[in-house]
Amino acid sequence: SNGIITNYNTGDWSNLKVQNCTVKNIYLRGIYAAAQNPNNLTGVDFNHNTISNVKGWSMQSAAMMLWGSSGNAKHNTISDASLGIFYHWYSDGKIDSNSVTTSEVCLGTNSNDAATSISYNTMTNSEEGIQTVYILAPVNITFNSITACTSGVVLYGGGSAQNNVWDNSITGLGYYSTYGFWGSTDPYGALSANLKRNTIKDNFYGMVLNEAHGNNAALLSVLIGGASADRNFVYN
Repeated sequence: SNGIITNYNTGDWSNLKVQNCTVKNIYLRGIYAAAQNPNNLTGVDFNHNTISNVKGWSMQSAAMMLWGSSGNAKHNTISDASLGIFYHWYSDGKIDSNSVTTSEVCLGTNSNDAATSISYNTMTNSEEGIQTVYILAPVNITFNSITACTSGVVLYGGGSAQNNVWDNSITGLGYYSTYGFWGSTDPYGALSANLKRNTIKDNFYGMVLNEAHGNNAALLSVLIGGASADRNFVYN
């Protein structure tokens, strides 16, 4: 079921470091830092691990996950996962310089309550590159390379903070129902985002702003570009 996980019933697993490990053929969680209460596991450091085939449960299995924890996931290599690296339930930190391929969602965060960065990662041949949901503190999505994914960056609403999507390269598959950027008030409500200096190409839709059906009271606030130096390039 699981590879390397914390047992939060037995103590405080703050400052957990997992590095240079290989984890494969797992049903639910490959490498997993879980806390019993929000924010009570800090200093997590997951680096230079290789994880593959963690996809027993669609959109639930995760190669690498933080749950109620704070820390960094850097320089990891992941393939064939439902979720590649996901920070969930009041988790925060840095997801930097990882490589993820052939997964449902490569990287993402849900309900982070402190500033979180997703930067300098490479994502290929997957359904979604980066996904955020119901963010409670800023998420900075910068300098990532996303190639041959059905959707590049997907932002779902409901939180009170802003997604900053800056300086990313998103190259799509070039056929129908592919998206460079998708921002929506679905499923939880308001969405705030700032998009600048991104290059988005070879998608059927470059950028889509979506208002959830029956919920036109939710604010969808997205700044695309702004100053001339912050222009996005959308083509092919």
